[in-house]
Amino acid sequence: MDIKSGDRVLVARAQAGERSAFNELVRKYRHRVLKLSMRYTRNRADAEDAVQNTFIHAYCGLPHFRGDAAFYSWLHRIAVNSAKTAIALRARDASIFKFNTRSDDALNDTSVALKELDTPEELALTEEICEAVNGAIGELCEEQRTAIVLRELEGLSYSEVASAMSCPLGTVRSRVFRAREAINAQLHQRIAQ
Repeated sequence: MDIKSGDRVLVARAQAGERSAFNELVRKYRHRVLKLSMRYTRNRADAEDAVQNTFIHAYCGLPHFRGDAAFYSWLHRIAVNSAKTAIALRARDASIFKFNTRSDDALNDTSVALKELDTPEELALTEEICEAVNGAIGELCEEQRTAIVLRELEGLSYSEVASAMSCPLGTVRSRVFRAREAINAQLHQRIAQ
């Protein structure tokens, strides 16, 4: 039995609800997905996060896998998107903190400096805004919350969100739009207080 037909059997069993078949696919491809993720992220922790997200997205999307392409080709595409998301999240986090590394002959010192946050008040305001946004996301209905998280936080395209949520593209656009409006209203309400 070749790899493609072996994967087809495992995918069919996993689609039928057999978790051990999906676990076998994870065991089979985890190392390859990790290597791929490392090439994008160049960071073990981010790569591990990307691998975990890859298999979560693959498991959730498995019912929609039609087998037009090889399973690993489909998984590869998910892995690349997960790695890019990990990079984007790292870049977003790095916009608050800037890491400076300097190397002297006498010592190697890594210093962490706050990026242009001049006062503790500005840092507190940033944290307050993050808490407000997270609170507003938490108050959304499940469909809107899922759509906005996949689109804005996970970095998926609208079509990828539609596939993940098993709904039409227009529905995803509508849910994301309504979620943004609700979050915006919550933030305006909080600022007015």
